[in-house]
Amino acid sequence: MTPTSNPGSSNVVAIVYSELIDEGATPVAWYPPGEAISYMDLTNISLKSISLLMGDKTDKARLNDPRFIVDQGNAFAIIPFPDQDTVAIAYMFNYTNADHKNVICTLTTTVNAKLRNFLFEKHESIEQMLKFTAFELLKIVMRVKQFKKESLVSLLQALHGKLNRLANG
Repeated sequence: MTPTSNPGSSNVVAIVYSELIDEGATPVAWYPPGEAISYMDLTNISLKSISLLMGDKTDKARLNDPRFIVDQGNAFAIIPFPDQDTVAIAYMFNYTNADHKNVICTLTTTVNAKLRNFLFEKHESIEQMLKFTAFELLKIVMRVKQFKKESLVSLLQALHGKLNRLANG
């Protein structure tokens, strides 16, 4: 079910799944894989997405309190990354891991800066795609103790193809 997508001729630059862990905002899986985007840029996307979407709603001390649930009802943001000449739409969600810790996650899609209007015009469709992909990611992350990163990348690749088709009209 993974569509073929050629990241080299794409309007969608990258898709990054990130988690806020003890070490901070961390890219867990991304598409395209390899060196198409630097790890520093991936970390920057993770950090900015999680930081902006969390805002002042939470503090780190409360993140691991099992009684605390982040209220992110449809937490989406459009975020510029001028140093990468991209703009992104990010979706924040969370889950409780096996240690009963709340894990904050983001799914961030970056596109060429010239497609900024595309994100605004098609945000409802994009948001639905991000929500669906987040749900599928969580099914893997929560149900499989030792999940393979390739399983997550496969979902991100499928999203990449769908978003490119939407962008190309």
